[in-house]
Amino acid sequence: AVTTTMVITTLLAAIVMKALWKWNSILVAVVIGTFLLVDIAFFAANALKIAEGGWFPLLLGALCFLLLITWYKGRMLLRQKAIEGGIPLEAFIKSLLVSEPIRVNGTAVFLTAHVDYVPVAMLHNLKHNQVLHKRVIFLKMSIWDVPYVEDKDRINLKEMGGGVYLARAMYGFKETPDINHIMELLATQYGIKCEPMETSFFLARDTVVPSAIPGMALWREKLFAWMYQNAAKPSDFFSIPANRVVELGAKVEI
Repeated sequence: AVTTTMVITTLLAAIVMKALWKWNSILVAVVIGTFLLVDIAFFAANALKIAEGGWFPLLLGALCFLLLITWYKGRMLLRQKAIEGGIPLEAFIKSLLVSEPIRVNGTAVFLTAHVDYVPVAMLHNLKHNQVLHKRVIFLKMSIWDVPYVEDKDRINLKEMGGGVYLARAMYGFKETPDINHIMELLATQYGIKCEPMETSFFLARDTVVPSAIPGMALWREKLFAWMYQNAAKPSDFFSIPANRVVELGAKVEI
């Protein structure tokens, strides 16, 4: 397991040198080739131990890798589905405000993964409840490739008219997203005060349905559907009060 990790690390280093650091191909080959000679020598010396129990950590690593690439590919397929069937947000809001549905008191916060498209939860809310809150906030939470983000840089807010806002909240990878913190920053930085007991948080909860549609092998789609079903809920991850959450979902074929 250790020697295999050494070989994989060296190969990943080659990708970084070529793709990110833009090193010359010959220089990459010389540097990586030197390390690979040592790594492969160690790997070959330990290869005899595979039949004596060394297969187990290799199998375990392969299973973990399978889960990781299946999750990554499945999330990509869901993202593609959302974009393919998505309704442009700005055009939708403009048309909605021309002929408004009944407006009700309070604030509705719709969590979204795509700021350019209407969240599925909002479409279902309009379809079934046929109402629109007096204040609507579309909120996208992003994790940046930095450890921490200062509060002054955490939120970007865009007013779309008619009491509708598009907010983007940024967190570092060492931070824990907190919806209450976001609400406080909206109040202090933009003057948008949301009463906790008058604010509803709408989330989409998709049910993944494996199908014959090109994407992944059917058994991998079933594996992803099982993983997705058992994944942590966004409401828990973003620390949203349980009694203020409304989950609306749909079946998505991949």
